[in-house]
Amino acid sequence: MDFEIDVSGSDLLEKDYTIVIADNNDIIRGYKFDEKTIQVIKARYGEGRYRYKISSQGKAFLKVRIYCIIIYYLFKDISEKIKYKKLVLNICRDFQGHEKDIKSNLISLLKDRLGLLFEMRYVKLLKVLMQINMHTS
Repeated sequence: MDFEIDVSGSDLLEKDYTIVIADNNDIIRGYKFDEKTIQVIKARYGEGRYRYKISSQGKAFLKVRIYCIIIYYLFKDISEKIKYKKLVLNICRDFQGHEKDIKSNLISLLKDRLGLLFEMRYVKLLKVLMQINMHTS
């Protein structure tokens, strides 16, 4: 099964940032960050409660980890609907330079925890697709 993974918004730690997964048929799931969630994440990060250093690089790693955790929960939600355990993930390049981090996170989360095998492709997805997905979920 092929899935596209895309985001809406410019910064994961801003209100209304949305992460969406969609297959070629009718499975569409997304998570939209609300203001309260963002405030909690920022506060805990500022207090040093996460393992990521308080720096621009540490913040980038935190965002990648959150991104991957959200993807995990979206796939966990639809795991019973996935017909084949082998997936192709077409991922938009929203975190350029962190492709290896995303891959290692998703291996740990999707393969090791959910038993999903996958191939990852980094692609440029059309903005129109994201807008359609947002209105149909």
